[in-house]
Amino acid sequence: MLNHQTMSNAMKASISKVLEQMFFLPVNIGHAAQAEKETESKNVICAELGFKGDIAGSFLLALPAKLAHRAAADFMGVDAATVTSEHIYGTIKEMANILAGNTLSLYNPDKAFDLELPKLKDHVKAKQFFAKATGVVSINARTPGGGITFSLFLNQAPK
Repeated sequence: MLNHQTMSNAMKASISKVLEQMFFLPVNIGHAAQAEKETESKNVICAELGFKGDIAGSFLLALPAKLAHRAAADFMGVDAATVTSEHIYGTIKEMANILAGNTLSLYNPDKAFDLELPKLKDHVKAKQFFAKATGVVSINARTPGGGITFSLFLNQAPK
């Protein structure tokens, strides 16, 4: 069974570590209202990544396109002017992959999880789906470039 507090702590630690160390984005966790407002806009990029193991479900990462552009440039170590849409989408999928893998390792270091390939998700459909989902843990964070929402939902009972 999912321990919500342990998962929440793992997600917060993962967001802080991954975004600061790999994407050079300082993070403040818990600025829900501002992050949610920014990730509610039309100009948001979402990536979803499913996983299986002791628990199974999906992670959803949502961030403003402007922040995604900056993160892609910083992650690749290139000038922002040279970043293409393909670079941005690839980087956001990789960000979701790293965050999910790190979160699950922190949540239960003694268990193995199988991660699916991350995929881009339509923001409006993702928000509608997650609004109906059960077992949701959602973390909002603020960076100098905008808000980020990282959410988890379970799609089956533990095995």
